[in-house]
Amino acid sequence: MWEWSTAMRRWLMPAIVIAGLGGAHLASALLLPPSDGDLGWQHWLGVRVLGGGFPHALGTESFTASGAPWVPQEWLFSALLAAAMSHGAGWLFALAVGACAVVALGCVAVRCARHGAHPAAIAFVLVFVDVAMSESFGVRVQVVGWAMLAAFLLAFELPGRLRWSSLAVVALWANCHASAMIAPVLAAAAAAGSFAQGDRRGAVRDAAIAVCSVAAVCATPLGTRLPLYALELVHSPIRHWIREWRPTALTDHAFVFGLLPLFVLTLLCAPRASRRALAIAVPFAYLAFAAVRNVPLAAIACAPLAAVALTSLIPSLAAFRPVRSRALAAAAIVAAFLAIGTAGAIAARGAQDDRPLAAIAQLAGLAGRHRLFCEDFAWCGPAVDTGRISVFVDGRADPFPNAVWTEYDAVVHVRAGWRGIVRRYGVDAMLVHRDGALDRAAEHDGWRIARDAPIRLLVAARSAHHSGRSHS
Repeated sequence: MWEWSTAMRRWLMPAIVIAGLGGAHLASALLLPPSDGDLGWQHWLGVRVLGGGFPHALGTESFTASGAPWVPQEWLFSALLAAAMSHGAGWLFALAVGACAVVALGCVAVRCARHGAHPAAIAFVLVFVDVAMSESFGVRVQVVGWAMLAAFLLAFELPGRLRWSSLAVVALWANCHASAMIAPVLAAAAAAGSFAQGDRRGAVRDAAIAVCSVAAVCATPLGTRLPLYALELVHSPIRHWIREWRPTALTDHAFVFGLLPLFVLTLLCAPRASRRALAIAVPFAYLAFAAVRNVPLAAIACAPLAAVALTSLIPSLAAFRPVRSRALAAAAIVAAFLAIGTAGAIAARGAQDDRPLAAIAQLAGLAGRHRLFCEDFAWCGPAVDTGRISVFVDGRADPFPNAVWTEYDAVVHVRAGWRGIVRRYGVDAMLVHRDGALDRAAEHDGWRIARDAPIRLLVAARSAHHSGRSHS
């Protein structure tokens, strides 16, 4: 029988917050329509990995870049997705991904406590971190990356030899996502911070972990190709076409209402913080503004310093009296989980799903194989998984040559020569925004509406004829 100690009572408020946010995340992951088109091609990849294959180049699923080199960095995530789907447990996979966000919040809470933050301050900071996650949350591999980063930072801040456990996290992280490449950078920064504050022994240990982290990043079936890929991606011209790689702006709610308050609090804490802790946080000051997808990562990294600053700014926290009843505390945690989880479930049930899955299923049902162009390339991910549709560009994005992206841009924006590009590749189907420029231009050229929805399926005249015969 565990003892209801004062320390446990002090953790009540962070526990309630984590329970409530956890309920919302799990409900959203389970019930919201998947908004990430990457799940389509990731399932396709997972099936091949489980079948003993490991593609290193694009195949016939793309008609614009077949044979282009490809680094399938998300192979483990994809394999687990395919395994879950094959056993009818896709819902369990979705729950597991949602739980990764909860794991990230839990690791953040423990790190805040280790830095000396008050439990009430930790609770407030957890809410800011969750807001920073909100725009990017979904059943997607990036959420797994959040948990990996949070676990790495927690292990890396453990005392002495326990820090070496961070290498196991890095190895697992690298097999899930290329964002693991940040681990050696953070370890090297920590080494510099330890040296600056006069901890020579700590600096040597951090430097050694940084070197070993490079080896851990290579502990995947991809070997050295993974870090080389990550370095190439930093300067890749395709970033221009990927929404999440655009620079962060004040119009991004996750930044303004989530990360920005954490940044302000971190700056207030900076004069009193250890050089090592600041050195770990500094790289995220750049990353957060370089790309909007880095906002959750920066929030996870900066949360402990922000919680310490909040603790010092609100002296009344010292008078916070923890609940003394164990039963009442447990009831509060369960109530928060159920209440906010139920609210999330209701919101998820009421969400409108205007994704192109139905249109892709209809196209796959037509006779023969088809060549699909998607106005938003992420829509094409599920088409890859059908086995009957090849695509112009899909959510893998990285392996498609710059010339293909230039042609994609010309078609999307109806620039001069777009018709020639469509004809040259033999495109016979398009997914477009209804009443958008491409929709109007295609209709003028004789394309037919096969499915009318906010995301329209257009087919060339020949495909429209086959569609009519297939339903007769």
